[in-house]
Amino acid sequence: MTFAEKLNEYMKVFFCSPKQLVALSGVSAATICRYRAGSREPSADSALFDNIVKGLSLAAEKAERTDISADQIRSELLSVLRDDSGLYDIDSLRYTLDTLITKLHLNSGDLAGSLGMDQSKFFRIRSGQSLPPDIRAFCSGIGRYIFSKLGDDASQDILSDILGCTTAELMDQKTVCEKIVGLLTGDAYSPHAYAQSYLQELDRFNIDDQPSALDRLSYHLADKDAEEAFTRALNSVHPDSRAIICTDLYSGSTEDDSMLNSLAYAMAALIRKGLRIDFVLNADNPMDEILPGLKTLMPLFLSGRISAYYLKGRRDGIYRNRLISLENAAFCVEAVTGHYDTAVRRVITDRQEVDSYRRRAQQILGFASPLIEILEDSESRLAVLASCSKKAGKRVCVLSTPPFFTMNNALLSRILMRNGVGEDEIARVNKYLHDERKRTLQILKHSEFVINYPAVTAESYNENPVFLSVSGLFYDREILCTYDEYAEHIRLMKRFEKEHKNFRCIADKNSPFRNIQIFMHLGMWVMISKNKTPATHLYIEHSKLRQAFENMLSPYGESE
Repeated sequence: MTFAEKLNEYMKVFFCSPKQLVALSGVSAATICRYRAGSREPSADSALFDNIVKGLSLAAEKAERTDISADQIRSELLSVLRDDSGLYDIDSLRYTLDTLITKLHLNSGDLAGSLGMDQSKFFRIRSGQSLPPDIRAFCSGIGRYIFSKLGDDASQDILSDILGCTTAELMDQKTVCEKIVGLLTGDAYSPHAYAQSYLQELDRFNIDDQPSALDRLSYHLADKDAEEAFTRALNSVHPDSRAIICTDLYSGSTEDDSMLNSLAYAMAALIRKGLRIDFVLNADNPMDEILPGLKTLMPLFLSGRISAYYLKGRRDGIYRNRLISLENAAFCVEAVTGHYDTAVRRVITDRQEVDSYRRRAQQILGFASPLIEILEDSESRLAVLASCSKKAGKRVCVLSTPPFFTMNNALLSRILMRNGVGEDEIARVNKYLHDERKRTLQILKHSEFVINYPAVTAESYNENPVFLSVSGLFYDREILCTYDEYAEHIRLMKRFEKEHKNFRCIADKNSPFRNIQIFMHLGMWVMISKNKTPATHLYIEHSKLRQAFENMLSPYGESE
């Protein structure tokens, strides 16, 4: 069943006309018409999807269908969304397709005809109004058409630059098609590779090893007047106030990296002063642009003092801008991509202008959606996990220790006492064990739970010892397990597996992480928990970012 068919079925069951659904959902009549016709679908994480669910739920209430809940409507609509609706970036496809047509001087009418598609339908795809039914077949057809039109040396040089290959490689149709499919679908940048790199950096990161950001601030600000004004504003700003930063986040060229570094060190200075930062990424970029930037800013996110947001659906590859808004000053940078030598930098200290820029930053923040949420304490983490413990869906966890909740109180107390932990702390950690086990048992009533844990031999244990993970309590102290304690924990885990049919544990002899735990509710969210220095929990619902981590980590949820 398709999304359109399910939507029409609900409307029929609830005696809901298109006009009524428009009124109940707030979605335009034209959009609902396209959804019902199957020419377009909302993305799973969009406000449009949420509004359709809301409208149908209200229609169910009016029809007195108390047997159909809002959660059921949401779940069933999610189950019939096209698999490619979230995997492919419609804006990226539109931009790349338009680039190919423009730079290679392709005739869009001929191209549409070669795909067996009328020009109006092709125009909707090119303009980003819809996705083709089979994206990979569509992109492959474009590859074959482009190969057939490669004639003179000029067109070959242009295409080789776009695809990043030699002109000799363009002589092979299969190679050209594969590269164009990869370019159009996003496979060419392999988001999971960036996710892997990001996680490895996170695993290694130790905040105590980081150099003083202020020591190198002047070099990265690259403007002496701006540096002095920034320092003056920082010295007089109240440490309890919040900074708002609205910025592009690109990485790749030397100029991009320089802009990114200047941002990182300005943010570091704000954090050292004690300020909290609302960070708004004003472009919904592909993963090859987001993750390298996040990797650079990772030490700052781990401070727990940054709330990260993004503006959905906006991409701008030409005009770059940045606004840092403080209570007593504002700093603006405007530039054109590739021409940073002509960038305009403004330092605003006039009270009226500062207030104006502050309102502008707050307005932008009001339009933003969460990108990465930092869970700042154990209560916040528990609230997030408890809120979804009754929701169905496969869980996959990649751990740096055997799962904490499979341990019993006797073993836990023995490990804690041997590590010199006091009685009050032992009681606190034992309660944490009780809460974690209770929540896990709730999930196992309805869903599969797969754990990937490190398999360590007695011979290699001294080199790779296992520490108890209590990062959920924001407990930074290392609690070392002996090999015998580790082995006993493994036995308890295996017993737990036999007692619960939905629970499965997979040993990994080459576990890539030593200091982070990754929890995934597939299709819903990813939580990355750092065990120590510092104990931090990053919560991600952003669909592209979540999918990048899920795709990279999906093998960990499969059998050995």
